[in-house]
Amino acid sequence: TTTAVIGAAAATNWVLKDTLGKFVRMIWASKMGRKFDPDAKRWRFRSALIYALGNGLEVSTYLHPGYFLVLAMLANSCKQMSMLTSSATRNALYNSFKL
Repeated sequence: TTTAVIGAAAATNWVLKDTLGKFVRMIWASKMGRKFDPDAKRWRFRSALIYALGNGLEVSTYLHPGYFLVLAMLANSCKQMSMLTSSATRNALYNSFKL
């Protein structure tokens, strides 16, 4: 039936979006992971900008539904990279406030 096909397409899009986002997160961690500690404050700020970019891309999925999968995957990838960067810099940033 048509409802089953639409449901399967939606589930496939959701799985692809999240899976590709996780792969981008792993690649980001392997390429950039060592650069976070020496400059934690700057990377923490960059992570906020990347997260905002991801939110903007998510909003753009409503404006361009034909490109939903690409925009949603890019948005999810930006958010995944941002969360990884933010969590990786947390301890170094908190340690900079120690007396």
